[in-house]
Amino acid sequence: MGMLRPEEIRIALLAACVRGTVVLLTTALDWVLPDYDTSKFISSHFVKPFNLDRASELSLYESRANSVVWGPLSSHRALEGLPSKLAHLLQGWLVWDAVFFADIAASGYSFEQYYAFFPFLPAITAWAPARFFPVLALTINAAASVISTLLLYRLGERLTHDRQLAALACLFFMFNPATIFHAAPYSEACFTAATLAALYWLHCRDRLVPAMAAVAVSCGLRSNGVVNAGYLGHYCICRGVAAWSASKVQP
Repeated sequence: MGMLRPEEIRIALLAACVRGTVVLLTTALDWVLPDYDTSKFISSHFVKPFNLDRASELSLYESRANSVVWGPLSSHRALEGLPSKLAHLLQGWLVWDAVFFADIAASGYSFEQYYAFFPFLPAITAWAPARFFPVLALTINAAASVISTLLLYRLGERLTHDRQLAALACLFFMFNPATIFHAAPYSEACFTAATLAALYWLHCRDRLVPAMAAVAVSCGLRSNGVVNAGYLGHYCICRGVAAWSASKVQP
């Protein structure tokens, strides 16, 4: 991306502060508020045809969950070896998809259900011991969010020729309601950075090969990364049409 200009440094610092605030605030709220637990009862919609009572519902759910999906997974397992206070702080971040990513980083794709989660994020955290996954993932996603903000600013400036509008877009990006998903140990933050990097190389630098590499990374992060290939196709078509129009040879 080259050297940062003063306004870009300010945007990067603001993005870093926002990300740090989100992480600290979420961690504090996890201490204060009770966790939302979805593992107590199976939905009555599924058990009604079987005429199960409440105890049977719980037994059925736990037996299936332990044997099919959740048996090998545990956020406590991913935090083993950390000091108790630090593990307690990070406990709230190892929920939902983060538990799968942590287990894939530690032991690979051991179960069929794991294939719903793409390998790039676990791959770049697998070199460290499993207990460091939440710290590494939070750090990587924070850096990816800052990079995404800078890329968005440069794209906005290039395409709109309006620095103020580009900065406003960055503010909306930093403070959007989905920012928690970019802070959590999920793949969204890195995917956004890879997507914006592809657009940056195409529209700001006019370079196809680095854009292809960025699209490849996005495909390794999430399944919808394949849609980013459309940007490459659009770029190639536009270049081809421009070259044909400029050619002296006409059909």
